[in-house]
Amino acid sequence: DQANGAPCPTCTSQTVNLMVVVKQFSMLRVQAEEPFKQLRPKVDYVFEFKIYNDGNNRDQFIIDVANRDELSDAGVQISLPETNTWIESKAPPQKMRVMMRTPKKQGWSDHYYQLDFRATSQHSVQTGGVLMQQTQMVTLYIRGVYLPGFELLPSMMMLGLAAAVIGARNREFEVDDEGM
Repeated sequence: DQANGAPCPTCTSQTVNLMVVVKQFSMLRVQAEEPFKQLRPKVDYVFEFKIYNDGNNRDQFIIDVANRDELSDAGVQISLPETNTWIESKAPPQKMRVMMRTPKKQGWSDHYYQLDFRATSQHSVQTGGVLMQQTQMVTLYIRGVYLPGFELLPSMMMLGLAAAVIGARNREFEVDDEGM
């Protein structure tokens, strides 16, 4: 419009129209409330997970347990009260629950299992672009069956054996002392 403070005699005014379209994008985070849990056989427990919508618009998230068949084969029962949820962009996290019952028969040994909680953006599925999903793992330590005092019995047997060995050695020394 100006050159050194003087109006430009040859300048013409121009108008430019632009239209900006911001497309929706998906982004999410999943957080486990308890990433490690020790449980006994045949108990019910509810795990909580937080899902954050870090995308730029409201999105629906599909919830599942990625390794459900593997856990089922091991005797773990899984129940999802909800399989999807809508979350506004940048809203506080939505808490989702996974109900679980540990195996009835654990045996004498301890076992570790992994629960793979997965959230998938429905928008990313519909647009056919990059599939936006995240899996959060929880490690389960299921303690085996122990009888009360089971650990005490072998300890007592070892103490008895040690006492018998010490007693036998003392008798050998007594015999040697009398023979001299």
